[in-house]
Amino acid sequence: MGRLGMRVAVLTSSRADYGIYLPLLKSLKADPFFELELVIFGTHLSRFHGYTLDEIRADGFEPYVTIDSMALCDSPEAISGAMGLTMVRFAGYWAEAEERIQLAICLGDRFEMFAAVSASVPFNIPLAHIHGGETTGGAIDDAFRHSMTHMARHHFTSTEEHTERVAQLIGSNDGVYNVGTLSLDSLEQFEPYSEAEFEDRFGIGVDANTILVTLHPETRAMDEVEKRA
Repeated sequence: MGRLGMRVAVLTSSRADYGIYLPLLKSLKADPFFELELVIFGTHLSRFHGYTLDEIRADGFEPYVTIDSMALCDSPEAISGAMGLTMVRFAGYWAEAEERIQLAICLGDRFEMFAAVSASVPFNIPLAHIHGGETTGGAIDDAFRHSMTHMARHHFTSTEEHTERVAQLIGSNDGVYNVGTLSLDSLEQFEPYSEAEFEDRFGIGVDANTILVTLHPETRAMDEVEKRA
């Protein structure tokens, strides 16, 4: 990479952050100023979770780096162990990459993302955090998200409220940018299923009386979740 360019590492641990990243990844890949180093870990490498590394390959993002540190289950002990293993594995990556990476980009609030980012701190690699300042009621996510905010130098927030919260957390407005959410950029390329495609894919006719229900567990109150189950 020439002096006028920048090598950027983008950390992706699951399909959740990858889908948000996608417009940014395409822009980084298309811009000759940037050299993209995609670092793939977490559930992307899990057969149980669909091995979404295949989706990344299909989108044309090669070459890439893979770091395997996925937990086999989601018990508190397994998650804690996976955090430790992720930090150990990323310590080796950052030691090898610190001379070539000018910026590392992280997103969100996942425990494995927190561990990967934490391992970078002793190497003083500049970090940019996307979606800081947000909150998830009843979940442990906030602890990871706000910790990554403290570790990052650059902050790309989605609303004015989140921008103000990040500024409060770090005690400064420096390096905090309200840019909106990348997910909205993806809507420009979104192509919904036709009625026939939807029924074929999910076995549900769109004229049926159907209710879609989603659940986000309260990971700060697991006893209560088990009582309600």
